Amino acid sequence: MMKKFNVLEVGNIIEFRLKLNEEMTVSFNIKQKETGDEWHYFLINKLEWETFHLSGDTFYAHAYLEKANEIRIKVENGFYELLRQIKNHPSYRLKVMHILTDEMRELWDAV
Repeated sequence: MMKKFNVLEVGNIIEFRLKLNEEMTVSFNIKQKETGDEWHYFLINKLEWETFHLSGDTFYAHAYLEKANEIRIKVENGFYELLRQIKNHPSYRLKVMHILTDEMRELWDAV
């Protein structure tokens, strides 16, 4: 069973984090703006932050394209699990539903 996510809310930014193991944590950083909400995806590996991108239903980072399949799968599954937990949370579900980007809405519907 994976751990539950943590949330940090500061001003117009909501950050969701899910620890995958002692060294790796996935994060959704959502900046709410009048011009449109921005979602950023990160892997925090020890103290190093790696930016990930979403293409279709795949999270990827150029630095991780060369990594072993099992690491890439673990990270991608971590992002899915974080989204799944947010979707199933009674209060954060409602808070996040209206700030989903088009690409995140597709993934939201799929998890």
